[in-house]
Amino acid sequence: MRNPQLIKLVPFVFVLLWSTGFIGARYAMPYAEPFTLLGIRMAIAAGLIALLSTVIRTTWPSPRLALHSAVAGILIHAVYLGGVFAAIKLGMPAGTTALIVGMQPLLTAMLAAVWLSEHVRLQQGIGLALGLVGIVLVIGVPQDSSGITGAGIVLAVCS
Repeated sequence: MRNPQLIKLVPFVFVLLWSTGFIGARYAMPYAEPFTLLGIRMAIAAGLIALLSTVIRTTWPSPRLALHSAVAGILIHAVYLGGVFAAIKLGMPAGTTALIVGMQPLLTAMLAAVWLSEHVRLQQGIGLALGLVGIVLVIGVPQDSSGITGAGIVLAVCS
């Protein structure tokens, strides 16, 4: 039987785990190649998702929805995180990389408003504002900029 209280915690746990990715990348990159680390991370995540799905008795998606999810997952992990991890591997500071890719939701919301006439709901606005606060906090932390290269910036921006 599904536990509604547990299910409500899933987004918060996701954000907590996702946000630690930059910290893990920063400390793991001297010892692993970016896509090796991503492969290990994906294997661990797949095991945890299978376990969690069994515990909360999730219904499995249709083959079409599973394919759609797989494509989205590959794009997120290979393109987004691959670019982030590769930029960090090249010496880009994790905070600077996080700052660059942290602008993505804000830019997406602005472009959607301009090009698609979409409006940001209150909850979305609060989330974007919290993200902006996080970015401002990162900017305020002194960082070593010696590892910033053109290639690292391109990888982070393309992510």
